[in-house]
Amino acid sequence: MLCCFEDQLLLLVNSEKRIEFPLSWNQLYKFSYQLCEVVGHLHSAKLIHNSIGLKNLFMGADGNLRLSGFQLTTSEGMLSTDYVFDFALPESCAPERLSRLTLTYQTDIFSIGMSMFELANQGPAFPGQKKEEIESQLRMGKYPPCDPSWPEEFRSIVDACRTIVPSERPTIETMMKKLSKLFDQN
Repeated sequence: MLCCFEDQLLLLVNSEKRIEFPLSWNQLYKFSYQLCEVVGHLHSAKLIHNSIGLKNLFMGADGNLRLSGFQLTTSEGMLSTDYVFDFALPESCAPERLSRLTLTYQTDIFSIGMSMFELANQGPAFPGQKKEEIESQLRMGKYPPCDPSWPEEFRSIVDACRTIVPSERPTIETMMKKLSKLFDQN
């Protein structure tokens, strides 16, 4: 996974593309691991990405995942302000963020889980729904269920990330271990 900033971004734009579906399970595990890896780097720098979602994920010419949308990056313990709220990707917003509560690293974990769901689902979690409808469902902890045909361990990771209580979500390290194991098994 490559993390790039403004001056580097223009050099990469022409070689980046939206993720094309369908993905193999190996690609999905790899992309999910790479997403966790870059978010782990941000967390080790005491930063929260705060805008992880399918719309901010790209595939580089080298076949690796790219994450964009760093303009909303903040530090742990900040309140979700109206500015951050207005420009967020609603389909991957953690319930605490929608309620404008304090942001933690676990806020990103929720968004990773929703992004993993969307990658496996090959599209948006809430297709055709309005922003207000999506936000209402997320606040109530009502998310589309994982497809029962998906590998059980993958489903368990996604579901653990989408827990409404932030302290019950897995750590980035736990996720990376489980995803690495899934990738190695394939």
